[in-house]
Amino acid sequence: QNIVFIKRENFQNPGKYEEFDFKDYLNIFSFSEPIYYDKKYAVFTKIKTDTNDKTFADTSILIMEKKGSKWEVIKDVGDGIYN
Repeated sequence: QNIVFIKRENFQNPGKYEEFDFKDYLNIFSFSEPIYYDKKYAVFTKIKTDTNDKTFADTSILIMEKKGSKWEVIKDVGDGIYN
């Protein structure tokens, strides 16, 4: 499956009740700027929706660790319990 990156300013705003014409069902993810970052760890928020729902309701906090040359998610906290 392909990943397409779209800048926020180029994505339609569902709050304006625009007519959308998505021909395919797509998962959509939005990521914050890093909340915390160093050479080994990164923390930021992730919001998930899809082209049927078009609302950003599934929010979680991602904690990533750099292992070698790749970043791995070590915790995806989406249950509202952030400890």
